[in-house]
Amino acid sequence: MAYRYEGGIDLSGALGTIATGMERAALMKKQQDQLAESKVDDFLKMYQPGKLRTNDLPDFINAYNQFKQSALNYSRLNRSGKDASLISAADVQRQKALGELNQVYAKSSTLADKQAEYAEYLKAARTKGYEVPSEVSGIINTLTSSKLSDLDLNNIPSAYSFDLMPKEIDLAKIGEGLDRTQAKIKEVTSKDEQFVWGQDINGKPIMATKTTKYLGRDPRSTVDFLSIMSRTNPKINNQAKEDYSLFRTSFEQNSPAAQERLNEIKEYFPTVKTIDDVTPEMNYGLMFYRKQPQAPIINDRAAKQEYDLAVDKARIAQGQQRLNIQLGDKKDEKEDEMITEVDTLLSSPQQPTGAPVSRLSLMSQQKLVGIAEKALNNTKVNSENLYMRKDPSTGVGVLYAAVDIKDQNNKVIKRANERIGPISKPKPQGTNQPTKGKKLVYKGLDNKGNAVFEYE
Repeated sequence: MAYRYEGGIDLSGALGTIATGMERAALMKKQQDQLAESKVDDFLKMYQPGKLRTNDLPDFINAYNQFKQSALNYSRLNRSGKDASLISAADVQRQKALGELNQVYAKSSTLADKQAEYAEYLKAARTKGYEVPSEVSGIINTLTSSKLSDLDLNNIPSAYSFDLMPKEIDLAKIGEGLDRTQAKIKEVTSKDEQFVWGQDINGKPIMATKTTKYLGRDPRSTVDFLSIMSRTNPKINNQAKEDYSLFRTSFEQNSPAAQERLNEIKEYFPTVKTIDDVTPEMNYGLMFYRKQPQAPIINDRAAKQEYDLAVDKARIAQGQQRLNIQLGDKKDEKEDEMITEVDTLLSSPQQPTGAPVSRLSLMSQQKLVGIAEKALNNTKVNSENLYMRKDPSTGVGVLYAAVDIKDQNNKVIKRANERIGPISKPKPQGTNQPTKGKKLVYKGLDNKGNAVFEYE
């Protein structure tokens, strides 16, 4: 088509050239826009959306789109040669959008790392059968459900800052809790033992009793309390499981200490036959319900009495010994008097062949009757039944029966004028009694606790 204007000038060729130029310009602009958009899309490769939390992807895409639009807008204005102020404003908008994009990416990837930490923490706990602390469960729920804008990185600790087991157990607090139940401490048993308290004066051991009281808690009530406590305190639960795991491993390795521990638990729980019957709370609670010995109580009252009695017996024996010696001396003196009286009577010219016992003093008569009765096997006689003669070979007086002497069965055991026996033993020539003129000295006790005296 030919374009003609007033004056008859033909403009069809010029318009065609202009149209062609405009088309070329439009094509170039499109190519430049595509190039700019391509450069922005290539920029996206700097990021790794797979590192982001799934629920943060919409925020990241939205931030990226805002950055892309601002970047393309800046590119168009910069190519068009527009007012510098517009280009500067577009650049500011582009930088702001880029900053927001980077912030979304950095915050989301950091939170994703923390989520991974907590996931590993949770996996480790579940593998060992541990309970997860309530604080950890709360943070995991927050990380998986909250929006990016609602989370503050500074207030989210690392998963590794939480201990599955308590670093320190407050035993006193657990004890206070147990004291408010049927598991409070009380005397559970006592044990009496005999021991050598000392020796008496003869060296004989004296025994006394030592009583040891044992305090402890009711095992079943203790374990029940710890089971309830473990359900409200995951760290205590985990500690009990960890201790049981170590105990079981040691037992399977034939550790004597582990076998001894199992035997001890069996004492408190008769139903426990093998290690499979032991629960973590039984093993963990042993430190609380194990009976503890108290300071022994010494019961030495009987021992002291036995010692005092031995001393008293020794003193009595010592006194009796002295008395016996004194009485022996007096007896010897009276016997000497009696023998002297017999000798005097038998040496008298009026008694050449003997003399009746009845002629002696009453004391001497009694002694001779006693000698006769002993010789006659305790057959009763009296002084009128006896008479005396001196043995010419020894010079010792001899008793004779003056009449027939009969026993209780009326049987004659000594005929009249039959010899009964000597009045005393003959004395060695040229010797005196060994005790005369000597001092009695205490020499201590013999091995039976009797006092010993000797003349010096």
